[in-house]
Amino acid sequence: TDGEPQTSGYRIFKIRSVEGSDDYATMKEVFARRVARGLSGEDSWQFPDLFVVDGGRGQLNMAVAAIRELGVDVIGLDGRPIKPLVGGPALRVVSIAKPRPEEETDKIYEPGRQNPLALRPYEASLQLLQRARDEAHRFSVSHHRKQRRKRVLHSELDDIPGVGPTLRKRILR
Repeated sequence: TDGEPQTSGYRIFKIRSVEGSDDYATMKEVFARRVARGLSGEDSWQFPDLFVVDGGRGQLNMAVAAIRELGVDVIGLDGRPIKPLVGGPALRVVSIAKPRPEEETDKIYEPGRQNPLALRPYEASLQLLQRARDEAHRFSVSHHRKQRRKRVLHSELDDIPGVGPTLRKRILR
């Protein structure tokens, strides 16, 4: 909000329907669930002005497919619908992809546009999108580390009824 992270709007989705590592299917599941919650009308799930997808054209296409399957239109930054649906809400979605070694800056893809947007490296709009992506990475990596720490530090004593954290520490000492 106003260029600053709004941590109260952060959401974590446990992937339910995807086995293994499938970035595209994961992206589609997350967007389908997020948009469905937004359509439910709950205040805490209101739609943002812009969805920013981390990844390239493939991830963007999965997000767009998930959104359109729910009957919601997708518009580019110019405000025009990609393939207009009848009535209903419309969401703006773009994706940001890190540059290849020979490229100067990140690429911004928007639905319905063949080539990525050409933004200069020091343009404020590009920097805002980069900050959003980097904050999402920071948040997801810290969550992943927390989950991993719980998994790795699990003790057999945790499974014994009546043995809590305090008794477990005393037994291990």
